[in-house]
Formats: sequence, structure tokens, C-alpha cells
Amino acid sequence: MSYSKDVIDRVIEENDIVDVVSNYVSLKKSGKDFKGLCPFHHEKTPSFNVSQEKQLYHCFGCQASGNVITFVMNIENVGFKEAVEFLADRAGIEIEEENLSGLEYQKKKLKDEIYEVNRLAALFYHKYLYSKFGQAVLKYLYDRGIDDITIKRFGLGFSPANGLELFNYLKRRNYSTEILLKAGLISKSNSGSYYDRFKNRVMFPIIDEKNNVIGFGGRVIDDAKPKYLNTPETVVFKKGKTLYGINYAKKSKEDMFIIVEGYMDAIALYQSGLDNVVASLGTALTIEQGRLIKKYKNTVVISYDADEAGIEATMRGLNLLDELDLNVNILTVPNGKDPDEFVRKEGFDAFKKLLQKTDTLIEYKIKKYKEDLDLEKPADRIKYIKKVCKDLATLKDEVKRDVYISIVSKDAEIPENTIRAEIDQFVKGFLQNNKKN
Repeated sequence: MSYSKDVIDRVIEENDIVDVVSNYVSLKKSGKDFKGLCPFHHEKTPSFNVSQEKQLYHCFGCQASGNVITFVMNIENVGFKEAVEFLADRAGIEIEEENLSGLEYQKKKLKDEIYEVNRLAALFYHKYLYSKFGQAVLKYLYDRGIDDITIKRFGLGFSPANGLELFNYLKRRNYSTEILLKAGLISKSNSGSYYDRFKNRVMFPIIDEKNNVIGFGGRVIDDAKPKYLNTPETVVFKKGKTLYGINYAKKSKEDMFIIVEGYMDAIALYQSGLDNVVASLGTALTIEQGRLIKKYKNTVVISYDADEAGIEATMRGLNLLDELDLNVNILTVPNGKDPDEFVRKEGFDAFKKLLQKTDTLIEYKIKKYKEDLDLEKPADRIKYIKKVCKDLATLKDEVKRDVYISIVSKDAEIPENTIRAEIDQFVKGFLQNNKKN
């Protein structure tokens, strides 16, 4: 054990389990306890019970149970020590490590070194951007509408083209080649020599919620491939567990995150005046990113690129966020533009108007089903009805369900009672599956 019993008891005492769990699960008062949908298995009927009196949780479906520390261990997929540190940081408790094992000490030392070397690399890239060697990249950013204040705010930089500047700089500061490899800052060639991984790229430092530089994204400004390059998986950087811009967006007074795909989308919207924008560092949201969102906000607006890949990613993200009981809305940028391009061409006010016309999860799915199916054909009409009814069966709000039933009835030209009967069949199926689980 890395921490004394007194420290652990204090961490538990100062982190009310209902408050912590509420960051991930929508809880409702049930008698003297609280209930919600279990975050550890898929269910439609709440079986997850949290006792404020006992400071314990228990799921009657999957039998998951424990205290606030075990909850964080399971929900964040971390070890005991990391969970204690997470909760201590949340409660503002300063704790000192005791009796670290050799392995634990080495792991902490490695993380601290990578955080520091990444910080130095970010400063190096940023300084190089404003040198005589970075003028073409600086012009590229200016041409994309990014000003100096925003460049500084996000720590944007440039990795020199010769591929040796950062490596030599960090070696002079006595960082070993092994550390630079483990940080993902350099690569090894077939001949055995080392070079800067991100050479000749615009650099986007990726900063976590605790303001640590955990990795980088690099973008070419010519036709070289790959267009984007990220830090590989390291002990501090897991692409599917973080969101670009989370360090700023989490502070927003808006109870909402706007989720975009790329770095430039997030930066452009932030510069325009939206301080609650994050990027998913790829095309598909993960459950870990969804939980990170849930820690800070209850509502999300997904504004992915309007191309085919962006639409597929949106659909995957919708289902994931819905399972986490977040309020999900979709903003479709017209004419196939991405948010960055739209803001540059149409202006921020035009984007704000789009924010007022977002679709709910069900509305978006209905639109997509109708685009992909020909409702003049009986077979496609049946597919449409079954797809929508399956989605409507998950709605808890009866008023919303009635409104959508009316829409589907007109689309498919069948009685509302028929649609209700189909929805009831799906509801029964969900209940049976929950009992089996």
C-alpha cells in the first residue's frame, strides 16, 4: 500500500460517494438511497444503488459493489493508488507517499520525467515557430485565421524540418535517448540512428485536465503523408482517454461540451468565442472519453465533419454517449464543411445560429434512416419502422415519444397504434435481456 490508512480514510471521508458517482451516473432519490443505470453493464432499467448513509454502491444486475475508491478504480480503469490520488486531487487533499515499492517508484519517476520532457518540447516547438525557420508555418496559421493570442494560448509550435533539433536540444539538457523514446518524441531509423518523430510539422500540444503536456499532434503543411501524426501510446498518453482542449473547456460556465473532430476545429471555435469546445483526437469517441465528458458536463453537441467518415463517427458516438445518460444533440454543418472551414467562410454568428438548430439524438437518427432508405418500397419502410421503434423504446419521456410516434406514423403511413405495439415489443426485449444480465 502506498498511503497510510489515515490518508485513505480521509480521502474516503472527504469524497461523498453520491457526489462522485453523480459525475458518471444520473442518480435519482429512491427512499433513503439513490438509483441509476449501472455504468458497468448495459441496462435500460436502473439497478444501480448508491447508499449515502453507508457510502457504498451495489448493482443488483451485475453485482458490482464497493466504496468510492473501488468505484473510481473501475470507472476510470486505474489501480488503487491512482484512484486514491484522483480522489485526493478532487478534494484538494495534499498527500505524501509512504513506502513506495521499487516498481511504483520507477513508474512515478518515469511519468514525471515524461511530463517534464514534454513540457520542454512544447516550449521548444513554440519558440521555433517564431524563429526565422518557422515563418512558413506561422504564415500557414495566420492564413487559417489563427492569431498570435490563440497561438500562445494553445502553445502551438513547429518541429524543425531537419529532424535533429529537438533531439539534440534535449540531449544537451541531459535527457537520455531511452526517455525520449518512451515519451514518443523521437523515432529510430532502420539504420539505428534517431530523429525527431514530428519533423517539419505544425505542433499541437495535448494537455490533460491537470494541465500536464501528455503528448502532441503534428500536421504537415504540404502534401506529405500522413497528414496528421500523434504521439504513440505512452505511460501518460492514451489517445482514447483524453480530449483536446479539456484543460480549458472544463472551466466553461456552459453546462455543455461541443465536440469536434480536429485540433483546428477546436481552436477556431475557441478563438471565435466558444470556450467549451473539445476535440476527440480521431473519428470515434470512446467510453473513456464519454466518462471524461460526464465528469464535467451533462450535455454535448457533436459537430463532426459532414463527410461520410464524420457521419459514421457521429452515429457511433451518439450511441455511446446515450448509454452514459448524457443529453446528446447533433449540429450538422451545411454543404459538407467542417466547423473550422465554416467559421472562416461564414463567420461566428452563422455558427451560433447553427447551435440553435441542433437535432436531438432521435431526430438525427430519423433523418439518417430516411436518407439511407426508400420509404416508397415496403421492405425499406419496414426497416425504417423497426429501426426507429427500437430507438424510441429507449426514451423515458412519454411526451417526446408521442411526438416522434406521430412523425414516424406520417412518414411510414401506418397507424400510431401499430408503432406503439412495435415499441412495446422492443421494451419487453430490453427487460428480458436485463434480467439475463
